[in-house]
Amino acid sequence: MNWDDLKYFLAVCRMGSIRAAAAELNVNHATVSRRINNFEASLGQRLFERSAKGYIRTKIADEIYRESSHLEERLSTVSRQVAGKDNSLCGDIRITLPELFARGLLMPGIAEFCKLYPLIHIEIIDSARC
Repeated sequence: MNWDDLKYFLAVCRMGSIRAAAAELNVNHATVSRRINNFEASLGQRLFERSAKGYIRTKIADEIYRESSHLEERLSTVSRQVAGKDNSLCGDIRITLPELFARGLLMPGIAEFCKLYPLIHIEIIDSARC
């Protein structure tokens, strides 16, 4: 079973139509229709009843929806965990505040931050001189 098939399937289940699912996925409606038809063919099961009101899940589709929703949730958790481990942050931070605060209160924290994230450049601007 292909995750992309499940992704298209979930979108149609949630949105209720091919066009709405296509908009949600930012793809052409013909792509969604083709993917759903191929998914049904690979399973040998009809997943949706097509009507003027949209796509209505069959009983087997309800079962697949429940399981694939759990899978989607787990994959999202893994993605968030991996993204949270990325220490390669980089860029510029500009802070404007009175020099007194910068020296006395923030410098120890800023020094530690700079050790953790060496690719981030911090510029402190004395607000009394602005």
